Amino acid sequence: MNGVKAVLFDVNGTLVDIRTEENDAVFRAVANVLSYSGVALRRAEVRAAYADLMAEQRAASGEQHPEFDVVAIWTQVLERHATERTRGLPAAKRAWLPLHLAETQRAVSRRRLRRYPYVRTVLDALAARFPLAAAAAQAPLTPARPPSRAPRLSSNRARARASPPRRPVRPPPASPSQRKVMPPPAAPARHSTPCRRSCCSPSTSSSEPRP
Repeated sequence: MNGVKAVLFDVNGTLVDIRTEENDAVFRAVANVLSYSGVALRRAEVRAAYADLMAEQRAASGEQHPEFDVVAIWTQVLERHATERTRGLPAAKRAWLPLHLAETQRAVSRRRLRRYPYVRTVLDALAARFPLAAAAAQAPLTPARPPSRAPRLSSNRARARASPPRRPVRPPPASPSQRKVMPPPAAPARHSTPCRRSCCSPSTSSSEPRP
């Protein structure tokens, strides 16, 4: 391998064994996500729109085996079927939504995702001699999370949330002079004349000699 300065790998189908299945469940899930943004399309309509835009991308590429951009496809779907509710969404969410749709499609359609055998061994051997890099045909499907809106708290509530919880205050232990002195237990009552009850029995009576 004389003259080799670096090694560039494709990912899907070369390093990673991935299998996907674009069935009705995939486009039903995407249609459900679209409905929360004001786009009312059935799963068949979503599937047809996705296929038409993919064909347009490949025809415009001019390559013999062109790749396609999933995020760009869902961006165009949103633009063509947007409603007043869709256009009224915050700009950050509108920019995040195509990426979220692409992740939803990939997550539901994925049937297998694993590394090919001996990939780690080959990469470790090559990394000791050459710089390595990976090329992805599609845009990365790792969008930033949409900005979350935390509820506003009043100054007193915010201060209570920020301060640590207080421990309950316990009273100090009583001093020896303040402690209550319990009187000794009273001796069992005895009859004037001995009887056969347990109170006058030798086993329970006091140790004093009986008269």
